[in-house]
This record gives sequence, structure tokens and C-alpha cells, in this order.
Amino acid sequence: MISYAGNRDGRHQVHLHEGQALVGYECSAPCDVIKVMTVLDVDGLRNQVRVEHLRSAPNMIAAMALQDAMSGRLEPYTQDYDEIPYELWIDQTKGLTRKRSKVKP
Repeated sequence: MISYAGNRDGRHQVHLHEGQALVGYECSAPCDVIKVMTVLDVDGLRNQVRVEHLRSAPNMIAAMALQDAMSGRLEPYTQDYDEIPYELWIDQTKGLTRKRSKVKP
């Protein structure tokens, strides 16, 4: 299942969980190239991000999800940690980051 992480500085990001790996797909309009960032959601490895770039294609699930996000059809998701809602974001240099959310999931 793909989840919409939100919009930061015009960059939209969707996430796909694959075991302990979190894969983030990110782009800004017009979304010709998608940045793919993979990070392990494990203590000690959250700052190591593998980055690839893919040309967007009309039949790519991530591209379709990002188009839905850019057109306003998706709401950002949050996750609870110790009963506090957080937004997840993958940053190329900082790794997996959590920011306290104002919205309860």
C-alpha cells in the first residue's frame, strides 16, 4: 500500500513499505523524473539512504500516486509513536525523519 507523506517546498512524496525498508518516491511538477529513496526503518540505519532516479511513465503506480497527490486527491498520513502523531519524510541527506503532526491520524 502506498501512503502519501505530504508536500515540502513543492516536492511531493509517497511511501511504500517493503519489510523493514521504506521506499520514498518524490517529485515536483511536472514530475518527469522521480527520485527513489530507500532507507531501512531500523535503529542505526535510518540515516543511510540509497537514491536512484527514474523517468516517469504513465503506467507506474508511484507516478499515478504522485499525480493524485499533486492534484489534491490525497491527504497526508501520520503514524503514532508513544501516542503522539508524527509525519514521516525521507530526506536524501538526513535519512528518515519524523516531524510532530498537528493532525491526529
